[in-house]
Order: sequence, then C-alpha cells, then structure tokens
Amino acid sequence: MINVITLTQFCEKHMEKKAVNKLTERKEISDYMNLISNKICFRGNWIGQFLKYQLLILLLLGLFWITGCDLPFINDGGDNGINQENDYLYLLDSGTCRLIMLNTDLAVINSWDLSAISVDSLDASLQGITYDGDYLWISIAGNDDQIFKVGIDSTSVNVVGKLTAPPDEKGVVRDIAYDGVRLWALNSGSVTYSMPATLYELDIDGDSVLNEYTLPCPEPRGLTYVPENTDVYGRSIPEGLYFTDKDVDKVYRLRLDKRMIEEVFEVPVPARGESFTFPIGLYYSGKTFWLVNSSDTADLLYELEQDGEVINMFELPYESPGPIVWTDRNFLALQAPEIYSITPNTVIPGETKELGVFGKGFIDRTGLNCSFGTDDITVDSLHFISAAELTVYISVTSTAQIGQYDVIITNFDGQSGNLIDGITISDYDPSNGYFWFTDTESDSLYKVKVSDFSIVQRWNLLEIAPGGSAQGLDFDGTNYWLASAGSDDKIYRIDVSGEELSTELSFSAPPNQQGTVREICSDGTYLWALNDEFIYAMNPSDGTVIDTINTPRTGARGIVFVGDDLYCNDYITDSIYVYLADEDKWNACFETPVPPNGTIDNRYPTGMAYDGVNLWFSNSTYEYDYIFQVDFNGNVVRTYEVPNRGDAKPTGLMFTKE
Repeated sequence: MINVITLTQFCEKHMEKKAVNKLTERKEISDYMNLISNKICFRGNWIGQFLKYQLLILLLLGLFWITGCDLPFINDGGDNGINQENDYLYLLDSGTCRLIMLNTDLAVINSWDLSAISVDSLDASLQGITYDGDYLWISIAGNDDQIFKVGIDSTSVNVVGKLTAPPDEKGVVRDIAYDGVRLWALNSGSVTYSMPATLYELDIDGDSVLNEYTLPCPEPRGLTYVPENTDVYGRSIPEGLYFTDKDVDKVYRLRLDKRMIEEVFEVPVPARGESFTFPIGLYYSGKTFWLVNSSDTADLLYELEQDGEVINMFELPYESPGPIVWTDRNFLALQAPEIYSITPNTVIPGETKELGVFGKGFIDRTGLNCSFGTDDITVDSLHFISAAELTVYISVTSTAQIGQYDVIITNFDGQSGNLIDGITISDYDPSNGYFWFTDTESDSLYKVKVSDFSIVQRWNLLEIAPGGSAQGLDFDGTNYWLASAGSDDKIYRIDVSGEELSTELSFSAPPNQQGTVREICSDGTYLWALNDEFIYAMNPSDGTVIDTINTPRTGARGIVFVGDDLYCNDYITDSIYVYLADEDKWNACFETPVPPNGTIDNRYPTGMAYDGVNLWFSNSTYEYDYIFQVDFNGNVVRTYEVPNRGDAKPTGLMFTKE
C-alpha cells in the first residue's frame, strides 16, 4: 500500500510552525489540491490514485520551492497581493493609534501617528475611516468624540475640518462611510443613554443629522457604501450602506432605494473558531468586499465575493487592526494645487481688495504664493486658511488694462494650479450694483445690493399684476420689464421710481396669451420672451413677434443676453446653454451648482441675469431657494439666501448698476 501523507503533515515535517498555522487558518488546502488532482485522475483506479498522489507531491514541492512554505495567503488564482495597480489601502491600528498606508502587496509604505489630532490623545480611540475623493475622514471616540477631516502629507496629519460625533457625542461612532455627497456614521449605541445602535446620515457642511436609522443588530462595527454596480457578468448588488456586526457575525445593508435594512451574508469564521470572529472593518472596492477581522491571534484581512464567499485571506501583523479604506490616492505624492473659484472675481483699476481663493491642495509652507500673470495686480500679502482656502490681499494699478487674467497658486515644491480667466479687471465693479428678483409666493419684487446683500426696496407686485404669477424680469439699459402669467398673461414696462409700482406699457404675452412666459431679456433692440419650448423676439413697443427659436431642452426657465450671445438654463438637465446663431443650435456650457446642504436633486434653475462679468440665476426648490452669482466656468462667486427660504418661489432675475 502506498503511504499517503496530507499537506498538513508535509508542512509539519518540512516547514516552520508559523507557516503551518497560516495554512491551518486559511483553508483546507488538501481538499483544494485533491479537487485539482481528481479532475485529471481516474477515481477507483489504484494507478489513478498513485498518479494522483505523485501529482500532489510534485505540486507541494513546487509550492515549497516558490515560497519556502512561508505563505502569506492563499487565493484561487495563485496571485499575490490585491492585484490592482496604483491602489492603496489605509488601515487604522487602534493599538498604536496610527494610520497605516499599504500598497497592493500589503507592504507598509508609511504610517502616521494620529494621537495629536485628538484633544485628549491619552484617551483617543480610533474607530472609523473613509475617503471623500480629496480628504480622509477619521472618527475618534473617548473624551473627544469627533469625526475629523484630515489633510495628509509625507510627515504630518492636519485637521482641516471636523463634525460632532452623532448624536451629540453619545454612544460610540464605530465606522464612517462617504456616498459621494453625504457622510454616514455608524453608532453602536449606549446603555447609559438607552440608545440603540443607529446609522446616521450627516450634512458635511452643516454638521447636522439629516436622517437616522435604528439598526436591528446589537453591536455593529464596520461600514461601507456600495454604489450602483455591475460586474462583467451583468451581476450586481443593491446600492446602499453595508455594515458588519461583531455579535451576530453578519453583514447587513441599508438599501437606499427602499430605505429598509436586510441581512446580506455571514462573515467568514477563522480557523481558530467562532470565538475569534470579530468583523471590525468593511470596505467595498468596486468589485469585492474587504473585511478586517480583529481578534488577537486571528487578525485577518479577507477579500470576499459579493455573496460573502472568501477569495483571499491575509494575516495582519498589527497590534489592533481596525477599519480600512481603499483608494488610488497616494498621500505621499505631493499633488499640484487646484483652484475652483475666487471671490470676488472682479477688480477695478486703482483699488486694493481682499480676495478669497478656494480649491484644494494648498500647503502652508514657505514658498506658497499667488500671482495673476500681469504686473497690474500686486499681491500685498497671502494668508493660509486651510488646504482648501486662502485669503489674498492685492493692489491694482490705476493704469491697469481692462481684461481677464489667470489666478495662479504655487506650492513650495513648485507645483502650480491655474484658474484660467479667474479674475477680471473691469471699468466698474459689479459688487457695487444691484440684483432684482421676483418672488411669486409673496408677490414681491426685491432690489438687493450685491456687496452686502441688504434689501434696498421691496414692492408689492399685485399692484400691477393681480393674477399673482409674476415671472420674468429685465432691464434693457433704460426700461424695466416684467412678465406675468396666470390670469394676467402680459408683459409690462414698469416704473420702479416710487414706493408703489406702476405700468407704463403692456401687451399680450406671446404666443397670443397661451402657455407661460417664464423669463424675458433684451438684446438692445428686441425684447425676448421664453414660453415653454420657444423663445420669441418681440418689438418692445407693441409686442409684435419678429422671430422664434427653439429652447435647448424642454425644461427651459431662464434667458439672458451676454453681448450678442443668448444664454438659457434648463431645470431638467440642470445646465446652462449658449445659442450658436450661425449654426442655429445650442451648446452646453456647464451644470448649475448644487445649492448649500443640497444634492443634485435639489437643483431647479429659474431666472437669469448678467452683471457685465458674471452670470446670475435663481434656484427655486423649497428650502433650497437661493440666488447664485457664477463665473462662466460654473464656479460659484456668491450665494444669496432668498428671504423666507423654503416658502419662497424666486423666478425672474435682473441686474442693474444703480
């Protein structure tokens, strides 16, 4: 009889004990090898069995020769590492209070001491981590229950923002996740406060709780967001927040489409047994789940299929490994700064001004500077506020040339960011002007000073438009115009010189008082009116229609002329378009910005205006009633909160210098 030895017996004879433990904790390799050999050998045949075991021995010898039997992990494909180039894994080690950066082979690239970012470093307990595309967010429990937004370079970790751990620093926020717009915090609850485990949806900008969901499990730990996904076979799992529980050893999900919580799969059990199962970290990489099991002698990192099946398993040689996040961002590699916007973005010859520069990647070190590509603008001083904000004081020569100039920020390492045509030297400053808007909910016309947003005057629109549906506004350089829908269905030339409005001229809205005229604007010769899917050019003396063009889309709401160019917005596509008259077609320029504390679903552009440098437009969606000043790249310069926000309906919009 042939003497057959198992793989474990072979390793016990020829490998170190540590390697045997690793193999034991991974999977029954002998079963795996037998499965391979059975595919090519005859079952029930002693010759086949003999060949089978000879093959096993050869495979084992080959394995021993390749790895020396020091197997860091076992996987189905025989490949080492995560096998996605240019990706990095950032892992929290609560035992040493450090952030550890790993490459795709799980080799340590760098680590950072995080104790300094907490007010009470002696009681700092690292809990959760996520990445928002620019920054890491780290939650810390203890005496300082906060969620920190941190900037990282090769030597330091700097806090650039923070949120109060919900709810009001009660319980323990175990892990956090980012869904592209919102931050989510997983709190395991508190016996002291009789508070159950809860998942919180947070407003990053407002530091407030938007929604909360009570969890059906006692001790949740790891949390990750899974976006819409489909693999090469067309399979997908529901979008939502996925989280682990250390007591029931399962993965759950909050489905965002149904707002319901359901079980997904059981977490893998280490070879040492169920008592060593402690799923503390979870992250979805876009293809597979990565789960950290943190339990002393069973500190493991699993790669899991979408149904929980183990693909790979790795040992983690850290004191107390915790949550993880996976990203292609290398925080050791300094990146060029980026500039998103500058406020204000207009200056006039001979003035000094304070500017706010907003972007990312600004580094507070000697050598940080700002320039404008012209000798007409001198930087008097520059103040670092954060990695995303600078304050720059400038002086403009009295003989400065009118025009647009780039804004350039250069870091200490020589890398620069450039906002093309970011600042305009103009013969007048729009911030000294006024914007006007109609509010159809309160039947009011407002005149607001741009510089401080003070309301200069407010008129009752019912005095001239009793139908209660005032829509469009325009100033043609001489005359003020108002379009009113509803039972009025007229366009009025109005007098705004007194405390009450009066009508100087009126005519029927095109076409023949049908539909709703949303907005009006002048090109200096004709008055143009937007009604449904058409824009009508009219004689301003009697309303005779001279020409008609189609709107860019079916949700057009605002129009304005910029020189000879006609611009139009659309609430369905949430975009700004410009009309190419020579080609009789529209060209998309940029998307309208998301209102403060809102999402893309809260965009609804209405009226439009032009101040000589920037565009203005209204956003009218319940509590997201705002008026924006934007440059021609779509960057927000100013944001104005409409009076009675939430109960208002801002529609028409215009700008005047006086």
